[in-house]
Amino acid sequence: MFSKRKSMAFLVGALLLVLFIAGTFAWTNFYSQMVNEWRGLGTPGDGGNDGNLANRPGGTLHDNHVENEEYKSVFIENWGNENLFVRIKLNEYMEKGTGAGLRALSTDPATGQPIPNPLNQATPLISGSSLDVTTTWEPHIPYNSSVEVCNSEFHTYWSWSMGGDGIYFFPAPEDMRETPEYVAQSPHGLTADSTNELGVGTQRTPNATVITMEEWRNLDTKIGNFWVVDTDGWAYWASSIRPGRTTGLLINGVTQIRAPEEDYFYGIHVQAQMATRESTADNGDLDNFRAFGLDINGGWTEDGQYLMNYITEASTASITLEDITALQAAWGEGLVAISSAYANSQDYASIAQGVLDTLYGYVDGPVLFKPTVAQEVPFRFTEAAAASYFIGGIISEDTGFALNPWTAVRFGDDGQHIINGDTALWMGSVYLTNGDGEEIRVEKSLGFYIDNSGNVRLQLHHSSVPYGSGNRSNTNGNNVVDSNVVRGSANPITLNEITALQTAWGDGLVAISSAYAHGNNYASIAQGVLDTLYGYVDGPVLFKPTVASEVPFRFTEAGAASYFIGGIIDEDTGFALNPWTAVRFCNNGQHITNGETALWMGSVFLTDGDGEEIRVEKSLGLYRDDNGDVRIQLHHSSVPFSE
Repeated sequence: MFSKRKSMAFLVGALLLVLFIAGTFAWTNFYSQMVNEWRGLGTPGDGGNDGNLANRPGGTLHDNHVENEEYKSVFIENWGNENLFVRIKLNEYMEKGTGAGLRALSTDPATGQPIPNPLNQATPLISGSSLDVTTTWEPHIPYNSSVEVCNSEFHTYWSWSMGGDGIYFFPAPEDMRETPEYVAQSPHGLTADSTNELGVGTQRTPNATVITMEEWRNLDTKIGNFWVVDTDGWAYWASSIRPGRTTGLLINGVTQIRAPEEDYFYGIHVQAQMATRESTADNGDLDNFRAFGLDINGGWTEDGQYLMNYITEASTASITLEDITALQAAWGEGLVAISSAYANSQDYASIAQGVLDTLYGYVDGPVLFKPTVAQEVPFRFTEAAAASYFIGGIISEDTGFALNPWTAVRFGDDGQHIINGDTALWMGSVYLTNGDGEEIRVEKSLGFYIDNSGNVRLQLHHSSVPYGSGNRSNTNGNNVVDSNVVRGSANPITLNEITALQTAWGDGLVAISSAYAHGNNYASIAQGVLDTLYGYVDGPVLFKPTVASEVPFRFTEAGAASYFIGGIIDEDTGFALNPWTAVRFCNNGQHITNGETALWMGSVFLTDGDGEEIRVEKSLGLYRDDNGDVRIQLHHSSVPFSE
């Protein structure tokens, strides 16, 4: 048997540069370090005392290691507003003998070097290495093209598991990012529905593969969700980490395969380095990814330099209108293919799985999916729940929407899109042709992002039946010129900002209603809500109101104002003029942040004058404007589906 103990160790001489010059953001963090320890035969040690974990602007090294279990997960989270490029080095140390694991208790005043603990008589497995000096620990370098073993005696005692399926973890809230006990310890076995004592929900890391540099050089597609371990021990994540996202797991478990007969200590030192792509003119290459190559930061091989140049050049991609229309076409073709396979007794389930795997973003985390005809479970944030909707499965109400006899799908010309660099939004009508040749119209909102392999995927899909009789398209002529807006900001959108905007929206609706009831200037209040909470000042907003049928989409501010208080559109009687007394956003909602843009989906309850709560299903797309304010650029609201 062996006992395990985790300790932190820790930032020494950290180089942290945060520079804002002429709008250029550049940042490096080269000394994010943690140590995990395994001890045997009653040598408790003191756990180390090398200093405090410092705040790391931009990203956090997560190194989760559960006491007395084999679980260990290492990955990096990007909570900043810029793409990050990262690498990690894993260094090993083991010693055997009396007092193994007992650290130095003092340092030599003349040299600053630790004075070995006299009670520690253990012998290092690697001659010349020292328990107290992690720079002497042995880097984990693949042996015989195997990333999980190295050419040393360590792996006669220990077996590593690397890469693999993603895990759920608790992302670090802004005020907890410098708290080691929080950022370094997410419990094992979390699910999509888990929350911690702070009310923080989980996020999922992408699946990952770990390969050698030689294997990477031979790949046709060199950008993707994989770690590339070089011959000097540095493991590079082979793509940028987008804001609000993470790497996959570099290591996911350590198993003891042989225990020494004497006291022993085994430790893994995890060193992470993170940087942005751009540097500033005043500092040359010292504040971006090229600083990986400096000797003071560990340097890089020719292959390591080539890999970093390759992935940084590939990280500037932006979503295009062609990307959006191509994905829409693939979605429609996929639906028809599933239906056809089912009708012909073919393997429709595999086709459906392929659609989910290639077009949706479940591989990277939750997707905000509100299906058209779901009542009992209106939101499907997991892939299993989405698959159940399309072909039947884990949810009892699902009969398989895609198994209906669909023969064609077309996206209407009333649609509008907004592009925000590597994220985008679309709203409009979609027509599905059934087996009788009848076209059925639904109203859809889609949110897109570029994954780590450069593929465009869906991360929001809100589909609803038209309100009322509604097989109409948008006929008011406000499908304005497609917008292509690349937005930037100094700060990523936070969950607190999302909830603050939701609260302001609810307060605004109640204030308009109250002003109208009391004969006050409700129009001015409504205009203030549109001016401060929506993004019409910057361009079109994709707005699908709850109870609009003749003109279901309101891409202009005048169309939105008409919906809320009456105006230029005949059907509008003023939704906000109803006697609303309260609004609450339900905690069944889910959000995704992408740096300066974010998405939210969930239930909203509006209380009327009789005290009755009315539920609607909403999706919100948010962005940070040039003044730093968070605004709405997509608002899809629909009544719950009813048979």
